[in-house]
Amino acid sequence: MASRPASAGSSWDEIVAVIGEDAAGKLAAAFGGIELYVPPKLGHHHPISVAIGIEQAVKLVDHYHGTEIYVAKVDARNALVKRLAETGRLTRQAIALAVGLSERQVYNILASEPEPDEDPDQIRMF
Repeated sequence: MASRPASAGSSWDEIVAVIGEDAAGKLAAAFGGIELYVPPKLGHHHPISVAIGIEQAVKLVDHYHGTEIYVAKVDARNALVKRLAETGRLTRQAIALAVGLSERQVYNILASEPEPDEDPDQIRMF
């Protein structure tokens, strides 16, 4: 695995690609909003392992070993809102209550994503 510079940072999409959306959500729940140091090695009792499980923690270490990554709260929350909406089982109101947001904010998050059949280069009229 390629080594990363000490101030590499991270993006939500990159973290999701490395450890998966479920583990990334757990990582954000435990460490959201901070620069998280990923050690070169960790065991079963390390806080990262406890938060996301040893298998995903090893993947994180393989990719980010010895660096700090920024774990964003907002990206994780928005991803959760979108995932809940995609299931089709919850109303926007129920999603808002489940994630601790206003119903209006849930609508705003969902409106920020283009519809699957929309052209992302096309201006939305309504």
